[in-house]
Amino acid sequence: MTASSSLKLSALVATVALLAPHNALADEPPDLSPEAVAQEGGAEGDVAAAPTEGEEAEESDGPSRRDTRVKDHALGFGYYFTHMQWANRETGATPQVNYHAMAVRYAYYIGQGEGFGFMINAAATVPSAARQSGVTSNPATNGRYNLLQTYDRHLGFDINFMAGTHRRLTDDLVAIAGLGLHVGMLKLNDDDLSIHEYIAIGAGGSFSLRYSVSEILTVGADANVSLDFRDAVKHRNALDYALNIGLTATIGLTF
Repeated sequence: MTASSSLKLSALVATVALLAPHNALADEPPDLSPEAVAQEGGAEGDVAAAPTEGEEAEESDGPSRRDTRVKDHALGFGYYFTHMQWANRETGATPQVNYHAMAVRYAYYIGQGEGFGFMINAAATVPSAARQSGVTSNPATNGRYNLLQTYDRHLGFDINFMAGTHRRLTDDLVAIAGLGLHVGMLKLNDDDLSIHEYIAIGAGGSFSLRYSVSEILTVGADANVSLDFRDAVKHRNALDYALNIGLTATIGLTF
């Protein structure tokens, strides 16, 4: 054997020796032990459990209780009427008086859209005119009065705490209604005249319409009715009842 042949044979042996480990690894059978199978299965399960983009979009678009929560605020100016009747213990008569007032009203609803919630409906009133009748002890006091000229201070409040409901009538029109506790207050005061005041407690209701002029801005109207039958102020002549009616044009926000 020549030297050249020996060199070629040595190179061939070295090449086979270098390639042998790689071939052995390539021909090595897969690991089928329970631990390896469980590990591979867990990895595949993780991949399978990952939600797709479509599934994530469906989940994000799904309804939730938070998505249906509504807050409605409204502020308005309107008219307020009160009819009072009380009993005169001395004469047995039932004097009556009608008050006409201007009102600034605030209405608030928080709760579920197309569901139920809590309402506050309150107004500050300025009694401007009155008509008294049924006074027999001094009939001269019966008649009409301009309260803005008669009394120096004239102020009233109308407050309702109610359970309410919010219902959509059309795409742009919503109705809000409620029933609950009502508190009515009135005070007429003057340095030269006797103080006339009452704080009456009863039941009241409210009905509102809200029309959307933009995404959050609304215009609407409120109607309020209440009947008070308990006077919190002790008077010589007890209050029989007080009927209150309010009408208001509003502008508000809903979101």
